[in-house]
Amino acid sequence: MDGYEILTRLRAVSDIPVIAVTARHDLRSRLHGLNLGADDYIVKPYETAELLSRMERVLHRSRSPER
Repeated sequence: MDGYEILTRLRAVSDIPVIAVTARHDLRSRLHGLNLGADDYIVKPYETAELLSRMERVLHRSRSPER
């Protein structure tokens, strides 16, 4: 099972925040992951500080009152 399938199955039962971390860097792959419900998408290799910042933003959005 690839990440797209996991994301599809997860979204069928949960709205838990998801950041896709992948080596797939082309625009089509990024858009597909986001369209399947990823809250953010980061391509390997990445800097730890960037991942932590994205995690903070996604968690902040998931706790906001409008959600």
